[in-house]
Amino acid sequence: MSGGAVLTIQEAFVVPGRGLAVTGRLRDGDLDVGDRLWLLGDGIREMLTVRRLDRDGDDVALLLDGAAQHMVRPGLVLAAAGCQ
Repeated sequence: MSGGAVLTIQEAFVVPGRGLAVTGRLRDGDLDVGDRLWLLGDGIREMLTVRRLDRDGDDVALLLDGAAQHMVRPGLVLAAAGCQ
């Protein structure tokens, strides 16, 4: 499980046949496949699950389950379940 992970979303898009993807910069902690994250900001508070993870330093790309595409947008934050 991630330890206090916080990621600011820079881009959100749908990958055909795969689902909702986001890219962003990991500001704190670490992430793993299966982690549950809170999507936070603009009155939104939704729980998501990491299905796939690609990482290059602090730059991260995630494939997520649990949210509608229209809810996820740049500037929102993904935070580990323990740090909402």
